[in-house]
Amino acid sequence: MLALLQDLLKKCQQCMVIIVQAKECQALEALKNASMLLEQIESEKSREEKKKEAAARKREKKKQKRKEKQAEITEKVNCVRDRKPG
Repeated sequence: MLALLQDLLKKCQQCMVIIVQAKECQALEALKNASMLLEQIESEKSREEKKKEAAARKREKKKQKRKEKQAEITEKVNCVRDRKPG
């Protein structure tokens, strides 16, 4: 009877060791996955920020071109206006 109880206790302890190891392994895997997700989020934020900056540069360039074109038109109008009919 005592040997049976000792055997059951030993098996129970072995099961506990297996369960603890499995939980540790699961926790490590969860940490690894969480780290990967955080890296993906950071990468996506960085990509979005670069995209916004590129769009802003494009808008600014377009705005500058329009400004230059408007200045050209204004200059031509002023030149024509300054001519006096002779």
